[in-house]
Amino acid sequence: MVSCSPPCSSSPLGFERNKRLLGCSEEESSCLAEITGALGVSEVLAPSLSVAGGRYLFTLSLLDARHGVPIKRSAQTVERDDEALLQTVRRGA
Repeated sequence: MVSCSPPCSSSPLGFERNKRLLGCSEEESSCLAEITGALGVSEVLAPSLSVAGGRYLFTLSLLDARHGVPIKRSAQTVERDDEALLQTVRRGA
């Protein structure tokens, strides 16, 4: 995995914002490859959080940046409690 130095490492939310502005989704491999190629990274860790009823679903996807395909995925459900969610995110990272 290639890490990214500032300014891109200091703005992961900016990266997600730029993806949305460009109309990219996780499934669009060409768009992901173009953005990550410009950043010079080979892998991207993409988190997502969903809420259903009284539970959170936290998902982490490690993506091959060049091909836009998942290398590994992990999903965990947790009660809708902020402290429990924070612990789950920490374990995932």
